[in-house]
Amino acid sequence: MLTGVSCRMRKPFLLFLFTIAASYSTWAQSPSAVRAYRKGIEARMSGDLAKAQQQFVRATKKSADYTAAWIQLGQVYAEMSQCDMSLNAYAKASVYSPRQGLFAMGRQALNCGMYERADSALQVYIRIPNAPKRFVEDAERWIANCEFAMQALSEQDPPRIQDLGEEVNRLDASYFP
Repeated sequence: MLTGVSCRMRKPFLLFLFTIAASYSTWAQSPSAVRAYRKGIEARMSGDLAKAQQQFVRATKKSADYTAAWIQLGQVYAEMSQCDMSLNAYAKASVYSPRQGLFAMGRQALNCGMYERADSALQVYIRIPNAPKRFVEDAERWIANCEFAMQALSEQDPPRIQDLGEEVNRLDASYFP
């Protein structure tokens, strides 16, 4: 389990790694799209999601095949709790880079409670040749989560929820995986 410090450091570190990896896709993009993308990264890193969104939209308008910009736009929408917009951005990314787009779309759909859509995207993702093993393992675990959720939601009789008293329901005794 990650500690509070490592969770806070994980997001900027992952954003940094993604930015480095995505910079390879900037070579084929127009200079104005790359400028907008970089401004979007700076805005996102500073916490200005509205400005980041504007810049990533600008980058995708300048270069419609700019996968990294579509992925970043999807992440910004996800952070803004706009599930549909996020999934639409990831769908656009998947046109140009199925490996990145489908993985992100599956993860976001799962987070949004859209289990059928998540399952569909992740099923396609795990069949992509040369997909990173670690990501395939994550996708397979998420597929199992989707299947469990869909089965649970299809149950006619919902589970009976009851308070088990202070000995069980103490906040300090809760475990969140």
